[in-house]
Amino acid sequence: MMRVPNEEDEEAPVETAAQVERNVVQASEEAIRFITSVEPSELQKCLFSDSLATLSEGGREIGEFRVSVDLAVRRDAQQQQQQQQVPCVRLRASSCGAADTPCGTRVTAYLSAAMETLEQDLHEYVKLPDHSTERRCHMVQQGQEMVVDWITAMGEEVTQQTHSYSLSSVRGLQSEASSLLLMRVMAMRRARSLGVKQLAVGRETVEVFGVERTVEGPKMVPTHWRCYFLADGHLASRKQVGLTCHHEASATPPPTAGKGCGKCQAIICEDTSGLGGGHGDVFQVPGQKGGTQGGPRLVPPTTPRAPHAA
Repeated sequence: MMRVPNEEDEEAPVETAAQVERNVVQASEEAIRFITSVEPSELQKCLFSDSLATLSEGGREIGEFRVSVDLAVRRDAQQQQQQQQVPCVRLRASSCGAADTPCGTRVTAYLSAAMETLEQDLHEYVKLPDHSTERRCHMVQQGQEMVVDWITAMGEEVTQQTHSYSLSSVRGLQSEASSLLLMRVMAMRRARSLGVKQLAVGRETVEVFGVERTVEGPKMVPTHWRCYFLADGHLASRKQVGLTCHHEASATPPPTAGKGCGKCQAIICEDTSGLGGGHGDVFQVPGQKGGTQGGPRLVPPTTPRAPHAA
């Protein structure tokens, strides 16, 4: 059984709200301009799934990486009296592997047409022989704040932290989910990148376009990912710089850009965070192949587009 530390345990120093916000990495104005230039019609072309195998240095399959993007209608429990339903993008991603040590990451998120992260749940785990380590991060917009809950479990020790950030202080920042979506847009735009090269995908040799992603923050060593995409935004390969394993598509997928998100599916989620947040959301995936007639569409914001959190 995992144990939650009680009041007698040594407590970690508590940062003030001002200290927390000073530690937030600020997005550049150039990055904000790029993010706010993304149109709903571009996001509509990103509604498809990718599945890649995780390969060891010797080419042995040791896991998989999956990411899917579809369109949803989200009704937050806090808005139930108003029955407000807002079209949004749902992104789900997972990565797992078991070369020497089983490990994995799962992400589920809901993003606005302005590339804001409305809500995200991230779960990471490493299973060691003598104990396991898990980390969960749940972030959600509440009013004019982004509330972030962290739970870390190392063996039987569990710690939890909650921080709140004003939306203005995290303006333009990208969550794990929104960065995955943004890279699809960058690939289809052929934005500043690693350039074009030929890559073997299954039995074919195809032209791919490279995008490098850097993840950095206070008190952490930056990590770099090099991702190569097909012309329609499908992911062909993905590798973290410094690691020997990588993700690779086994075949070129059928073209999907602009086809919409397929069949209709209703999903009801209760407390999806697993953190006892007590929220309940309803999501509706739209309707018909070849488009989204009869289902929700992403529409541009009615106010100037300046994503406060993404």
